[in-house]
Amino acid sequence: METNYKKLYMEILTENTSVPNALLEHSRDLGLSAEETLFLVNLFRLNNKKTLLTFRNIAKDGVYSDEETVAFVGQLVDRGFLTFGGDGIVGMDGLLDKFIEAKSWNALKTEHKIRKERKTVKEDKTFSELYRCFEDEMGRLLSPIEGEQIRYWYKNQKIPAELIKKGLTRAVLLGKYNFRYVDAILTSWTKQGIHSVEELERKEAQQEQMKQQRKTTSQNHRIFRGEQKNDPDEPDIVL
Repeated sequence: METNYKKLYMEILTENTSVPNALLEHSRDLGLSAEETLFLVNLFRLNNKKTLLTFRNIAKDGVYSDEETVAFVGQLVDRGFLTFGGDGIVGMDGLLDKFIEAKSWNALKTEHKIRKERKTVKEDKTFSELYRCFEDEMGRLLSPIEGEQIRYWYKNQKIPAELIKKGLTRAVLLGKYNFRYVDAILTSWTKQGIHSVEELERKEAQQEQMKQQRKTTSQNHRIFRGEQKNDPDEPDIVL
């Protein structure tokens, strides 16, 4: 009995449906509801099984009733996602045009975002200089997401531009040309209560002073132990 369950379990896990990523990624962009998206996923499932997509076959599958099939197909045909031929077959060709439309729209949105980013950069001199500093150090143009990260440090977290530059410089000197490392440095400084370059320099000066004190103390201990070893009152050991 246990073997049968395992076999059933493996059959359930290995039986998959091939669905275009574009449908899942752009369903909202295309104005598809969750129910409509799921209906289209079911059509792909039937299509993968080589089932002829007719009203009868879609409803016969048992997932959707006759009324639901007619309603979903009707509204998706009206909006250009599906086609319905004289032979009674539901076609999915319209989806390709919709996917291309969604990708083009997203490309336009990205371009608009980049233009908006550049416009904002020009309006704020300090931010503009900071933005260019990152582009110079990274040796490339920044993506919109990276621009948003700089804005978040500067505008939302209120980290001074000079301190952000300092974090960038530290990361570059360590060969870490990525925003995640810069963010880790700035987060560490914030947790230590460092909010300016001056505070950073004082903190590091204190740390260096403590380091030198520990070094001097360690040297004194070694000298003291050496003097004890060479105490004239102690007998010499002749080998």
